[in-house]
Amino acid sequence: MVLKTKSILVEPSPNDGWRVCVMRKIRSEYKFDFHWQFLAPSIELLQGYKDKSVSWEEYVPRFRKEVLEPYSDFIKDIAWLATDRNITLLCYERTAEQCHRRLLAKECKKYEPNLEVALK
Repeated sequence: MVLKTKSILVEPSPNDGWRVCVMRKIRSEYKFDFHWQFLAPSIELLQGYKDKSVSWEEYVPRFRKEVLEPYSDFIKDIAWLATDRNITLLCYERTAEQCHRRLLAKECKKYEPNLEVALK
């Protein structure tokens, strides 16, 4: 089984498994099974990153403190579930390079080292 990440703008594929939206704002045309907005960065952090007042190097530790640490038990559960079924974490960014979905996936891998992760 695989934990995948991809943009919510990309059409669903049959092997996505559970499609989990990890964004704050959604639109009716987005296709997902679950909306876990608590795994999204705060509005302040996201806006700071978008307007370039927060660099990626500043974003990462702030996201860790805002989301990865407080929701660590939930993230452990996601990692465990992904060992048994495909799960795809979705957000708006076109690539995972500088996106919180990559940080979430890497955190899952920390809890389940044998978990296959596909970042897109």
